[in-house]
Amino acid sequence: MSVLKVQPARSLGWMAATFVFFILGAASGAKPAPAVQGRDAIDAGMAAIQAGDAEQGARLCEKAYRSAALTDALFCLGLAAQADGKAVLAADLFRRYLDSVGGQADEVTKRTISQHIAKLSVAANEVRLTAPDGAFVLVDKVLVGRTPLPGPLLLQAGSHRFAIELPSGGFESDALTIAEGRAAQLNLAPGTKGVAVAVMSLAPASVLVLSPASLAKPWADQIRHAVTDALIKEQAALVSEERLSVLLQARPPECLSQPGCPEVLAEQSGARSVLRVSAQGALDGTSSSSFQVSVHDVATGQQAASTEVRCDTCSAESLLQKLGESVQRLIVEANNRPRGMITAIGTPAGARVRIDGQAAGTLPFERMSFAGEHVVTVEKDGYEPHVRNVLVVFGQTATLNVNLQQGTSSPSGRRPRWHIAVGSVALALGVVSTGFGISALTVNGACENGFMPPDGQQCTRIYNSTALGGGLLGAGLALSVGGVLLIAWPPPAQSSH
Repeated sequence: MSVLKVQPARSLGWMAATFVFFILGAASGAKPAPAVQGRDAIDAGMAAIQAGDAEQGARLCEKAYRSAALTDALFCLGLAAQADGKAVLAADLFRRYLDSVGGQADEVTKRTISQHIAKLSVAANEVRLTAPDGAFVLVDKVLVGRTPLPGPLLLQAGSHRFAIELPSGGFESDALTIAEGRAAQLNLAPGTKGVAVAVMSLAPASVLVLSPASLAKPWADQIRHAVTDALIKEQAALVSEERLSVLLQARPPECLSQPGCPEVLAEQSGARSVLRVSAQGALDGTSSSSFQVSVHDVATGQQAASTEVRCDTCSAESLLQKLGESVQRLIVEANNRPRGMITAIGTPAGARVRIDGQAAGTLPFERMSFAGEHVVTVEKDGYEPHVRNVLVVFGQTATLNVNLQQGTSSPSGRRPRWHIAVGSVALALGVVSTGFGISALTVNGACENGFMPPDGQQCTRIYNSTALGGGLLGAGLALSVGGVLLIAWPPPAQSSH
C-alpha cells in the first residue's frame, strides 16, 4: 500500500543525514532551538523511510514530535506506519495531521493521504479520547498525538492498551476491547503506580448522508464538521468515512442515494440512526440558503424527527451554526421519543408488512415502533391486503392477528403499459368506426344528392351502404369492447420471494 519507492541506494544518504544531525548538534557551542532540532529530525526520518528503514524513520520523527510537537512529524510517522504495513495506524496519523494543519497541506501530501485512505480494506473504528491537556498519547506503545487531540483516534477492532505521558510520569491502561463498527468515548486519567484510570463508553453513532451529490467538497467538509460537533455535544458520533468506505466496497457507488441502502449500512456498522442533510441554494451567503434535515431511526425503521434550517441573509458561518443547533435538537428529540412494539401473527407466512407505507418486515413480525397511531398493511400477491390503524402505547406491545383471504388482488402488480396504450388506441378507433358505421346505415336508401325528388318520381341514384355501415359498426363495437377489456385486464400475479 506504500506510495513510497524504496531505494536502497539512498541508504548512505539518510545515514549521512542522521550522522550530521547528531554530530553537528554535539559539536556546536550553542544548542539549536527545539524547532530546528525537530525539523532536522524530520528530514532525517523522511530520508530513512525513503531508504527502506521505517523503524528508524519512526524513531526520528517521534523524537521531532516530542521535542517540538511539529505537526509535520505526524505525517512522517504516518509514512513510517504505511511503509511498515500498518494501514489503520497510518490512516489515523494522516487524519490527525490534516486536522492539525487545518487543510493547509500541499496537494501532493493530500493526494498521498487520500490514496491511502481510499485503499483501506480493514474496518476501522473511531475512539474519541479525553485526557489532561499536554499529555502525549500512545496506543499499544506507539505515539499517536498530544492532547487535546483535534479529532478521534482511528483504530482497528480488538484489544488495545492506551497510555498517557505527563511531566509527573507515564500511565497505561489495562487492555480495552474496541467493538467492531462502534464509536467509543474514552476518558483517561492518571492513577497510581503508573496505571491509567480508563472509562470507556460506546457512543451512539449515525450515518451521515449529504445531498446533492454535486455538493462541493469544501462545503461538504464544513457540513460534516458542524454535524460532528453537534453530535459530540450529545455524546454521539458519526460513523467514520473510512468505515463507510470499507462497507461501500461491496455495494454500488450510488448506494447512499438509494432508498433503504443507508439504513442497511447503518445496521451493518451498528449505528443508531441515519442523518440526512440536503443543502439547497447558495451556501456562501449571497442568496437564500437552507438545509432539509431528518433523522431516520434504525431500530424502528421510522423517521424520528425532521426540520428545515433556513437563512436568507446570514453568513455561511451562521448558517452552519444554525445547522449544528438543529442537528443537536433533532438527535435529542429522536432519542427521547417514547417507544413500544408492534407484533403481527397469522397467515400466510412471509406476507409483507408495511408501517406507514414503509417496508418493515414479513409475517411473523415483531419490531420496535414509536408510540402513537400507525397504519399497518399486510399484503401478499394473490391475497386481499389487510390494512389496520394501530395505536402503540409507550412500553407496551400492540398485537395483530392477520389471516389474509385469497383473491385476485395484487397490490404490488401493475398493468403493463402496452395494455393501456394498445387498449386506448383500440377504444378510440372503435368509437370512430362505430360513428362512421351508424352514419352509413343512416343514409342507406337516401338520394345521392341529398334532395328528395317531386312526388311520383324516383331518385336517379341512391345510397346502398348496408354492408359498409354494418361492417364499420361491427368492427367499431369489437374494437371498443377489446380496448376496454385490454385496459381493465388485471396484471399477472407475481411470485413473492
